[in-house]
Amino acid sequence: MSKKVVRLTESQLVKLIKNIANEKTEINEQLFGSSHRTVKRIIDNAEELKIKRTPEAMKIADKIYDSVIGLGTDNKSFFAAIYSIKNMNMLSSVADAYHFRYSETLWDAIDGDIHTEGGFSKIAKHFTSFPDA
Repeated sequence: MSKKVVRLTESQLVKLIKNIANEKTEINEQLFGSSHRTVKRIIDNAEELKIKRTPEAMKIADKIYDSVIGLGTDNKSFFAAIYSIKNMNMLSSVADAYHFRYSETLWDAIDGDIHTEGGFSKIAKHFTSFPDA
């Protein structure tokens, strides 16, 4: 098989990456079902609150990042960080901090590293326990 060099403009590359990300999200929804959708919906709702990042939120965002960066996920650290989020305002602040610090949404970090229904179910159960969720 011969190799072919393909040249793309920056906008074409961005569009291709977005399409791949959308397909991955659709596959995850099929695999992980309602918990996957619930986590995404709650994070989307939290982001709409537009609560600015706090020092505490920055620390939580850093812990989440440290647990998902590289090969594999440090589940113990990841869930400890997730469980330290206590309400929608804090989730909104962590989402803002994560995006500010790592140029990636909190949802993308979670969606990219959680690969089981059980993982999404744990997150969904915690987030839906918020009185303001």
